[in-house]
Amino acid sequence: MSLRSIRSTEDYLSTIWNLKKENGKKGESSDIKPIRIKDIAEKLNISSPSVSEYVRKLAKTDKVEVIDRKGVILTEKGEKEAILIVNKHRIIECFLNQILEVDLKDAHLQSHDLEHVMELETIDKLFAFIKKNKGCNLDKCPFDEVCISPNSLNTIARAVES
Repeated sequence: MSLRSIRSTEDYLSTIWNLKKENGKKGESSDIKPIRIKDIAEKLNISSPSVSEYVRKLAKTDKVEVIDRKGVILTEKGEKEAILIVNKHRIIECFLNQILEVDLKDAHLQSHDLEHVMELETIDKLFAFIKKNKGCNLDKCPFDEVCISPNSLNTIARAVES
C-alpha cells in the first residue's frame, strides 16, 4: 500500500472517529449514530461522491460499515486503528507544543503530517522523552480522553494488524 493510500485511510478513519466524538459532545448517542458522508466530506474538504467511493473501499477492508442513506460507523477494527492514529497525532502534537514550544496551530498541522510516517517505536521514545524531561500533560491537550500509554499503542497496533 502506498503512503498516499495509507494517509488517506488514516485521514478518513480519524475524521470519522473525531466526528463521532463531536456528536457525543452534542448529547447525541455517538456510539450508534452513523456519521453522514456530507460531514466527512466537509471535514476533509472533499466532494461527497469521492467520500462515498472511498468509504465503500474502507468497508471492504472491514474498517467501516456503511448504513444506507444514513452514513457510516466504525467497526471494531476501524475504531482501534482510528484510536491508534489519533494517539500518535496527540503525542507528536504534545511534544511539539509543550516541549519544543511550537505554536499549537502549527504543532497540530505538523503532527498531521508526521503521524502518517512515524513508526510506533519512535512514538514510544517520544512519549518516554516527554515523561522523563518535562512531562506532557496529555489531559491539557485540547482534545478528549483518548491519549494512552505507548504500551497500549503497541497493543492496539497488534490488534489492528491481526
